Amino acid sequence: MDDFKSPEDLFGGSEELARKAKEGWQKLSRNIPFAVLVVAVIAAGLSSFYSVGPDEVGVVRRFGAYARSTNP
Repeated sequence: MDDFKSPEDLFGGSEELARKAKEGWQKLSRNIPFAVLVVAVIAAGLSSFYSVGPDEVGVVRRFGAYARSTNP
């Protein structure tokens, strides 16, 4: 029965486990603004362009109101 290890044996004492968890959250919280910025830039880039097929007319709308029509 010596194969079983308690959580304290695996991860250290509860103070050390709490310290490691706090360090992990601090690293994660530093990267969250960067991740949000990357997602926003990708979303803006993907929604900035459109294509109109040869037999279609594109309608450009701003804030839901008609702005103009575009040809293929």
